[in-house]
Amino acid sequence: MKGLHLFLEALPHVRQRRPVTLTVIAAPGPSDYARQVHRQVHDLGLDDLVRFQLPVPIEALEAEFRRHDLLLFHSVYAEPVAQVLLRAALAGLPVAGPAAHAPDALLLEGVTASCYADTSAAAVSAAILRGLDDEAARAGRAERLATLVRRDHDLADTIAGYDRLLRERLAAAPAGT
Repeated sequence: MKGLHLFLEALPHVRQRRPVTLTVIAAPGPSDYARQVHRQVHDLGLDDLVRFQLPVPIEALEAEFRRHDLLLFHSVYAEPVAQVLLRAALAGLPVAGPAAHAPDALLLEGVTASCYADTSAAAVSAAILRGLDDEAARAGRAERLATLVRRDHDLADTIAGYDRLLRERLAAAPAGT
């Protein structure tokens, strides 16, 4: 439930402008969402564009990222904290995702990513197309994003911080929760 449905709605618009395929690396999630996504792929006529792939071990992620042109990333949080985003950035994979509203955010339109301000299919597809259209701009955004991640988001520190937070929450949770 990471916004895949938004990217699927945008794909028919992208397809009108350029050939494209989408690799969905999906861990098992809520079965209702998975059914919705598969139905949406079929209903939108995207069966020939969307390839579903099993989860990739962490050790293989960098190689997987290098086989792709763009990471489609969506988050409902003001500051994205997803490990996939951080790992993709460190691997040099450009990103298309939601526009940030904080000046110190990772995803900044035209600076570190191709962003959409709203989740309409038109806005999302425009961000994807900007993310794919100019190789030099894409490489520049990817490098600036990688620099920010290296500087501000040490992976080991981030993981340790989440581990601490989860342990604190579990310790404070009522019994049987």
